Amino acid sequence: MKIKRYTAEKIPTINRSVLIVENKAIFWEWADSLEEGDIPADQKKERSAYLIDELLSVDEYEDYIKKHFDTIFQSQLIEWDAEMENIPKERSLELFHEWFHCEFASMAMDTLQEPLNKIF
Repeated sequence: MKIKRYTAEKIPTINRSVLIVENKAIFWEWADSLEEGDIPADQKKERSAYLIDELLSVDEYEDYIKKHFDTIFQSQLIEWDAEMENIPKERSLELFHEWFHCEFASMAMDTLQEPLNKIF
């Protein structure tokens, strides 16, 4: 099946902003402690992108992080510890920033004409 894409002048924006989360070294030390072998270096370069509320300013972004850091924290950890048996019990905003680097994009564009599917 051929994927249909929009032409450059027609790419629509969607009503979401994007939060990009990169795991820092302390996260990888924790993840390494759960694995029997070493986690491949190229896998450690991967980042996660979260579609979040449509935000327009850095202040709104910072407020979003303050309100939702624990959900994002747990989401990042559950990929490595599905039973959540080894995750830090005390998760603060400060600890979140120690474990993760975040970037924010106020605009998100959907280049594909295909419907977006949510997979749980």
